[in-house]
Amino acid sequence: MKVILYSFTDDGKRRKVAEVFMKEDQTVCTKPNLLKDDERYGIVNVAEGKLKELVYPKDGEVFLRNLPYHYKNPYLFAELVELDHKEKKQNC
Repeated sequence: MKVILYSFTDDGKRRKVAEVFMKEDQTVCTKPNLLKDDERYGIVNVAEGKLKELVYPKDGEVFLRNLPYHYKNPYLFAELVELDHKEKKQNC
């Protein structure tokens, strides 16, 4: 699984900003500065319905599953992508 972060261009098209994925049990972002606040403050665990619980990049897959709920605005939004078996091997 990976998450792709997008923004919109001035003409309304989606533009890929970064990808977030797991590699060797670590959360990796192709633009690490995007996750600095998330590392410090965490994000709400909406995906599991635990609205009083925060998750952090160190929490791995549960963090990835929550990114689409956290980044859901016109400036930056996230899309969860399930990888097939071949893609999983390439990310490892």
